[in-house]
Amino acid sequence: MGYLGTAPMLTFPKNIYFESNKSTFIDIEYSSTYGGSGFGIAATYLLGTGRTWNNEIGKLEIYIINKSDLWINNVEIGNSNSAIYQNDNDGHFALLLEDFEPIITDQIFIKLIDYPKFDDPMWGIKSGNFPLSEKKVSENWLRFLTLDQLRKVRNSVFAFHGYGFKSEYLKDYFSSFKWYEKDSDFTESVFNNFEKMNLEKLLEYEESLKIRFDS
Repeated sequence: MGYLGTAPMLTFPKNIYFESNKSTFIDIEYSSTYGGSGFGIAATYLLGTGRTWNNEIGKLEIYIINKSDLWINNVEIGNSNSAIYQNDNDGHFALLLEDFEPIITDQIFIKLIDYPKFDDPMWGIKSGNFPLSEKKVSENWLRFLTLDQLRKVRNSVFAFHGYGFKSEYLKDYFSSFKWYEKDSDFTESVFNNFEKMNLEKLLEYEESLKIRFDS
């Protein structure tokens, strides 16, 4: 566990023998409680020890599997911003870095939140802090979401304006938010341009993932 900008102080040394002219695969598994990060929580992994290896690491592949109800808000890999991202399966994400050489304090930092990305638990979105009404969402904003989370984000636009959901699942989900109020006079004419663009983008992104996962 760790905090943003601070490398974990606890390390677990491991002796590994690398046989000449052969590939050596290292599988490391450990469990830890989450650390804190602002209003969210964090999972970190100390990466900088790779600096002590002979020659450059070269290629780094990171696989993240999210089976929880937590929302991945961001993933940082040291000071690098050149990772190639791929959504391999629902809740399975991959990051690839070429020609990678870490500094000793580098870490993989995964920032998570236990509330939806469209919500504002401190002020409430009815105060006007509803992101999908104010700007166009980017693929970076969506990239670490599961299909279920994407569906919730898309339908949050309808919930924000009081749509009465026919789906029991969505009805129960949005009824748990204090700001949600059903409006019997709801029409889609209330959507502003950002909301229309975001609904189109979200549906398009959702469908592209479904096709990829089914193929």
